[in-house]
Amino acid sequence: MVPIETEIEDLRQRAQIPARVWQQLDQMASEIECLRSAGELGDNTGGILSHWFDELVAGRLTEEQARAIPGQLVAARDLMLSAFAEMERGPEVDKDNLYDSLAFVFKSSDITGVAQLVIQVYQLGLRIDIDQIQAFLIPFLHRNSIDEIIRRLDRLGKWMTQFDGRNYEGVMFTPVVTRYLAEHSDFEAALAEFDRLRAETLKGQFRLDNELQRDLEFLRFAHLNANINGGRRGSDEQYATFKALPVLPPPREGIVELSEEHLAQAKRYGYQAACFLQFLRHFKARTPRPIVVVGNDRYGRQWVVEPLQDYLKDDFTLRYDRIRSHSSFRLRVPHEVESKARAGFPQDFVRELNEKMPHVVVVDARNPVRGPGMMKMSRGARDYVNWFMVFNDVRAEGDISKYAHDGAVPHLSELRKWYEFDVVRRLIKPWVNPGSTYKITHWAPELKEYVMLGDFAMRAEYPDPMDDKPQVVISNADIYRTEGDDIYETLRGTQPYYFDGPEQYVKETVEFGFGEYGLETHVKGPTTDEFVARVQQEITAEVERLLQSNAVPTDGVIERR
Repeated sequence: MVPIETEIEDLRQRAQIPARVWQQLDQMASEIECLRSAGELGDNTGGILSHWFDELVAGRLTEEQARAIPGQLVAARDLMLSAFAEMERGPEVDKDNLYDSLAFVFKSSDITGVAQLVIQVYQLGLRIDIDQIQAFLIPFLHRNSIDEIIRRLDRLGKWMTQFDGRNYEGVMFTPVVTRYLAEHSDFEAALAEFDRLRAETLKGQFRLDNELQRDLEFLRFAHLNANINGGRRGSDEQYATFKALPVLPPPREGIVELSEEHLAQAKRYGYQAACFLQFLRHFKARTPRPIVVVGNDRYGRQWVVEPLQDYLKDDFTLRYDRIRSHSSFRLRVPHEVESKARAGFPQDFVRELNEKMPHVVVVDARNPVRGPGMMKMSRGARDYVNWFMVFNDVRAEGDISKYAHDGAVPHLSELRKWYEFDVVRRLIKPWVNPGSTYKITHWAPELKEYVMLGDFAMRAEYPDPMDDKPQVVISNADIYRTEGDDIYETLRGTQPYYFDGPEQYVKETVEFGFGEYGLETHVKGPTTDEFVARVQQEITAEVERLLQSNAVPTDGVIERR
C-alpha cells in the first residue's frame, strides 16, 4: 500500500498546484488515512485514490465533492456487498476484491448511482459476469442519465422474463447488442426490433450481414460451444470465434472406414461373443426356466449382446440396463445415479423377477489390470450382485441364512447395514413376495477357481443348468489371453477390452456456422455410434463364420482351471 504522503508528493513534483487545492488534497488525504486506519480502505484501493487525486488536481472536483469522495467509496462498497449477500445468485465478490472487480464504479462521477445500477443488473438476473459489467454499463452511462438507465434496465428485465434460459433463449449482451440498447432513442422500439429479428430468424430469414441479428444468436452459441468444446461462456475469445463463423455448406454424411487394427480386434470380439452365445445356448438347452440376458450399458450391450441380437431375440429376453462401474464402490446398491436418473431395474422387471424367477445372465467386462489368474468381473457387475442381495433379502423376509450360502458377496453383513440397501429394500418390497431366492454364479470363457468381483477376490461358483434353483450368472465374455498355440488364432496379438471407450477411436466433431435459421450445427465426420455399429457388423459376421466352421466350444469355455 502506497502511503498517502508519497502519492501527494508525487503530485507535487508533477504539477504546479494552487494552495487552495493543496488544502483540499490534505483534507481528502486525512479522511482516507482515517478510513484506512479503521480497515475500511484496503491495499487494493491505490488506483482508485490516485484517480481522485488526479481529478482534484485537474480542477474537476469541487471542494464539497472532494470531501465526500472517501465516504462514498466505503458507502458504495457496503451498499453492493449488502445487496449481493441477499441475492440467491449474486456475483461472487467480497470486501477484499470488490474494489478491484468494480473499480469503474468507484471512479465514476456518481459513485452511488452507478453502484445502484450494478445492483439492479444482478437483481434483474441479466446474466452478466462481474468482469463484464463495466463493458455493459459504460455505453449506457455515456448516453443516458442514471434515472434513464434504471428505467431501461427495468424494462429490459421484464422483456427478458419471456425467455427460458434452460433453452438458451434470450440474449447475451455483446458489444453490438449493448450499444444498440444504450444508444437507441426509443427503448421500446429497440426491444421490438429484437423481437422482429428473432421472428425473422425463426422463419428462416436470417441475414448474416445484419450484425444485430447475428449477435442475437450468440447466447445459443456460447452455451452450446462451451458444452461441446469447453471454455467459458461469453468470453472475449468465444465471441471472436463466433464473429468469424462461416456460412455452413450442406451437411455431408461421414464414412466409417475401419483400420486393419480395428478389423483384427473385431475378430477377437467376434470369437468372444461366439463363446458367450454358445454358453447361453448350452445353458438354455438344459433348463426349463426362461433366461433374461442383461447387457450392461454400455460395454456388455455394445460389444456382446447387440452383435448377437439376431441369435438371441427368439429364445432369450434381452435387456440393456445401466450400472456404472467407474463411480461405484463396494457398498453401492443401484437405485439412483447422476441427476436422479433411475439405475438398477424398473418396477415391471422387478415384478417379473418376483413372479417368474427367470435365470438372469448379466454380461459386462473389465480392464485386464486387476485379478491376475482370476475371472474378472466389473464393479458394475458387483453392484448387480448387491441389488440381488436386496431382492433375496425381501424374498427371505430378512432371514440372511436362506441366501447367504448361495454365492453371496463376502461383505453381505456389512452391505445389509448400508443405507442404499435399505433404500432399495423399501422401494421393491411392495413388488416382491416371500419365496425362493437367487443363487449367484460366475461365468467367463476362461473358467478359474477364483473370481475378482469388483473389489473382492472370492471362490467362483459356476452356473449349473441342471440346478432348478434360479440363478444370476455374472459373466464377462472377454478373453484375457493374447498368446499361446492353444488359443484361437484371432486371439493372438489382439487386445482384450480394446473397444472400451470407442470415442478414443472415432469421435464426431461439431461444426458451428450460420444458415437460413441463424446459428446452425453440422456433424463433421463419422459419429462414434456409426463406428460402433460398423464394428458390430464385423463382430456379427465373425460370429457367423465361427459357428459355421465349428471353431468355438459348444459350451463356450476355452479353459478350465
